[in-house]
Order: sequence, then C-alpha cells, then structure tokens
Amino acid sequence: MRGENKYYKRSKIPEWKFRSLVDCFARDLSATDTSRLTGLTRKSVTGIFLKIRQRLAEECQRSSPVKAGKLQLTEAHTCTLCVCGKRGCGTNHGKPLFSLLQFDQHIYTVIIPDCKKAPLRAIIRGRPVRDIIVRHNGWHGYHGLVDVEYEKAFLVNRDCLGGDHYSLNGIDNFWSFARSRFKKFNGVPNRTFPLHLKECEWRFNRRDRDLYAEIMELLRQHPI
Repeated sequence: MRGENKYYKRSKIPEWKFRSLVDCFARDLSATDTSRLTGLTRKSVTGIFLKIRQRLAEECQRSSPVKAGKLQLTEAHTCTLCVCGKRGCGTNHGKPLFSLLQFDQHIYTVIIPDCKKAPLRAIIRGRPVRDIIVRHNGWHGYHGLVDVEYEKAFLVNRDCLGGDHYSLNGIDNFWSFARSRFKKFNGVPNRTFPLHLKECEWRFNRRDRDLYAEIMELLRQHPI
C-alpha cells in the first residue's frame, strides 16, 4: 500500500512523522516533549518508545560478546542466570542489580536474578560475606556489579578473591552515564528497568555515532 510505514507495521502514523519521533528518541527527549513536537498523544509516544527500546535490547543481546561467541562461554559468564528453580523468581522484587562486562572498549550488562541479590548486594556495599557464597554467586566472570540504589559500582577482581579491586574507567563512566539518564526519568520502574538499562548500554557503546541513523537502520531490518 502506498505510503505504508515500513518501520512500524500496521501503523496509521505516516513515515515522515514516525521519522520525527525517532529523531526525538535519538536526541533522548522525553515522551512529553516528543508528543508536543510531533503532535502525537503522549500515550502513543510512550508505547512506541517502549517498542523501540525492545528492539535496542534485542540488538544488545545479538552483539553481546558472550552470545556472539567472541568470549568463551564459561560458567563464570553464565552463572548469573536463574537456575534456582523457585517459582516466580524473576527480577521484579526489590531494586535491580546488574553485572557489567567490559570487552573491546564496550560495556555489556546482565540483570541479576532475585535469588542472587542478597549476597551480591552485601558484596557491593562492603559487608562481610561467607567465602562459599562469594565464589558461587555469578560475579567472578564480570568486571563490575551495580546496585541501582548505591552510588558506586563494585569493581571485581578477576582473581575472584584476595588482592585489591582494580579500576576500570569504562565501568565508572558507564554507571555515571546510566545514573544521569535514570534521574531524567525520576526513577525507572522495575518492570521496565531491563529495557532502560539496555538502552543505556546501546547509547553508551555508540556515543560517537549518529544514533538516529543507527535506529532507522535497525528498524528497517527489524520493524516494530
């Protein structure tokens, strides 16, 4: 059909207006400001922003060095997965925790399941934790741990135990970048936090690129 929006399936929004919306998203404008500039309702803008974030999260998963086979898949990089078998153990209870991996000048994030949170939050905040818990709670394959309620990221020693924690500027820079974005939203609900986190990852790793062009190319390949 002539005039069909190839980036947004079954949408009545004309492509030129959708492009304007994506430009606002790329410039990190709020849904309220985008609504005012595009003439779309705030509810419509919020819904489309959510769908774009889902595509960004999927792209982050595809480019993950672990998923893409750039890093050897070891227990250290998989043990953050939830294998406790508890019904309803997800990532919606309490404030989120996530781990950070720095690879090839990029930062990659992994949400930590609920069943892992208590000992890892204690580690991040410098409280004593039993050695066996430290060794088997899925942090030793990554470079950093973050509690969203805590100002500083925990920098992980690659030797797991003992020695000083080494500093990685990329970890600190990413967490500073992500915290400033979260503050713009006056906090992010747990339900949508994983998508906002992946958006931060996507933006941080492409901060020197044309984000509008990158999003349009992504949506051309994977329409919403």
